[in-house]
Amino acid sequence: NPGVLRLTQALMTKFNFGVKLPERQRRSDVASEAGTARHGPDVTRTRQIRIEPVRFAAGTRELDPHDQRRVRQLVDDLKHKENLRIRFIGHSDAQPLSKRGMAHYGDNRGLSLARAEQVAQMLIEPLELRPDQVQVDGRGDSEPLGDNATAAGRALNRRVELVVLFDEPAPQQDSHVRAFL
Repeated sequence: NPGVLRLTQALMTKFNFGVKLPERQRRSDVASEAGTARHGPDVTRTRQIRIEPVRFAAGTRELDPHDQRRVRQLVDDLKHKENLRIRFIGHSDAQPLSKRGMAHYGDNRGLSLARAEQVAQMLIEPLELRPDQVQVDGRGDSEPLGDNATAAGRALNRRVELVVLFDEPAPQQDSHVRAFL
């Protein structure tokens, strides 16, 4: 317990028992569990948010104008986030691709990957994301949200999910609690 160690160390320096306790780690160098890290005097935590999925028409990777605006709005919402990382996960419905679609994408997994790459490209440059901040995946029709037997279900399945991670200041602890850390 760092508080006990500090108290013991203070007593040891007041009374010379001839024993030297080991130096404790500086608070700024310690990373703790549950997505919280300490950087200098500030404590940060990693937040994860899921963005409403971007939807697509059947057999295409092109975004409709509404979803293009939504993705552009994300740039404004995310541009000031610290240590930003984004996962783009593409999905498709279970309908077979047309011959043209097969020539472009190969299969539904290829189409879902192309969709994820399309959305990623709209954010990478404006947010100045490095390759290590971006993960793109295509899952094909393996994770449906809706019933592929209905048009409404298939429409739900044609999507790109965005998982956004970033660092933010952690809530401050009360001063009497902080004194013992």
